[in-house]
Amino acid sequence: MLYTKSKDTEENIDIYFTRPIGLLWARFFNRFGASPNTVTTVSIFLGVAAGPCFLHPSWRLGGTEGLLWNLAGILLLMWANFLDSADGQLARMTGKTTRVGRILDGAAENIWFLSIYICLVVRLWPSWGIWGFAAFCLCGFVCHASQARMADCIRGSYLFFQKGQHQDSLDEQLAVWRTLSWRRQPVEKALQIFYLNYTFQQEHETPRLQALRRHLKDTCGDDIPEDIRRRYLEGAFPLLKWTNFLTFNWRAFLLYTSVLTDCIPLFFWGQVIGFTAVQLYMNHKHERLCHELLSSISGER
Repeated sequence: MLYTKSKDTEENIDIYFTRPIGLLWARFFNRFGASPNTVTTVSIFLGVAAGPCFLHPSWRLGGTEGLLWNLAGILLLMWANFLDSADGQLARMTGKTTRVGRILDGAAENIWFLSIYICLVVRLWPSWGIWGFAAFCLCGFVCHASQARMADCIRGSYLFFQKGQHQDSLDEQLAVWRTLSWRRQPVEKALQIFYLNYTFQQEHETPRLQALRRHLKDTCGDDIPEDIRRRYLEGAFPLLKWTNFLTFNWRAFLLYTSVLTDCIPLFFWGQVIGFTAVQLYMNHKHERLCHELLSSISGER
């Protein structure tokens, strides 16, 4: 049995490849009593270790040795992704879910790619110099972060309307942060700051979704009218393929192609131009859907 969230929000690569392997790892770690947070930590180390492997030119410029280094990086990153799937399945399998684990799990991919981006900038430095660093900042801190954040927001919203899965608002997270002590819970309080910023950015970039959610909460509480639920799911479902496109798999495929062909700029500009275009389209369609639903139930024009 795969411990998945929803097949609607999972792409086939994950359903038929990543998650079955992740389940095997989850069972392996469960046999030794490892916690989901331990698995997440191991995945972070593996993903970070992938970065230095990409310092080496591949077969075209670095010969067989370079190719082997890049293949090692790809395998390490794939392994990290399998464990990233395993930690969530292990948490659902054992019921060991924690706020820290959720935040750490969400941060894992960002930490992997921070290492990878830095190492790719070093690889590009002889030809790009400071412009490679600028490309890294634009691609990583602006485009990649925003794309992953929006994909996660829309998938989370879909699960909210489909299954009623609760999403913490910024106000709720602030309330939690205030209850934490720097002296007694320094790690959790520090991690909560990153989660606060993550949620703030999501809410800032989706004003119409937030308006719809507030209106439904004020007028319906937790009991969303079935007609609104159905209309939202029908309208949002076609967008899920784009949320999947903006998450790990396709970004990783672009990375693998770029490093193996010694065409690193393809990885940067593919995300800055191609992935950003998908993100803008997806967010525009989703915000328009939310506005139309809000107008229809509140009488706004």
